[in-house]
Amino acid sequence: DLDAAAAIDPRNAVVFRARGLMAQQTGASKDAVTAYSTALEIEPGSAFALGKRAEAYRAAGDDDAALRDSAAALKLDPRWATLYLLRGNIFRRLGKVEEGLAEAAAISAAMPDDAYAQVSAAALYDAFGNRDEAMRAFDRALAIKPDAYIYLNRADHRPKEDEAGRRQDIEAAMRLEPDSVDALATMARLQTDIGDHAGAVATYSKALAK
Repeated sequence: DLDAAAAIDPRNAVVFRARGLMAQQTGASKDAVTAYSTALEIEPGSAFALGKRAEAYRAAGDDDAALRDSAAALKLDPRWATLYLLRGNIFRRLGKVEEGLAEAAAISAAMPDDAYAQVSAAALYDAFGNRDEAMRAFDRALAIKPDAYIYLNRADHRPKEDEAGRRQDIEAAMRLEPDSVDALATMARLQTDIGDHAGAVATYSKALAK
């Protein structure tokens, strides 16, 4: 279909963006970069092509190019949450703490009304050693919309020794989603951490039954 479309209009940017997506899906990151680059030659201001090329560059191991493209894409589309995470993960690998914390602050500020963005900010804050700010970001996410996955994420980011806090979060998630396999698995990890191995086995068995 894409070849047929290209035969009609050889300079159609949508065709090359689609080819980029297909290349990403098959792990052909360099081919994806080439396709998105052609799309950008045709439509230089495409936030989508810039952001997706950033992902492809990251998969191909070119962190500098990924940071450059993701920054350009975020200027055009500041609410692209996963690009902040992409940048944060690069900075984490490079050991750049201040830059990573800046990404956490940026995603939180860009989407103050988005629970997923606040959870993403929390994960970045925690990854770069600022657990207090991470917990505040989780609080902001829950204030937007109490959701089981937010409680479970907060439970996973609490210190292992905070048994009471972790348990409270897991139980809150279970009240919202009584059939949640993720909640059961999180509870089993807590039980394992505190040495209740028999309880963990029983909880994992419940999860498997579901």
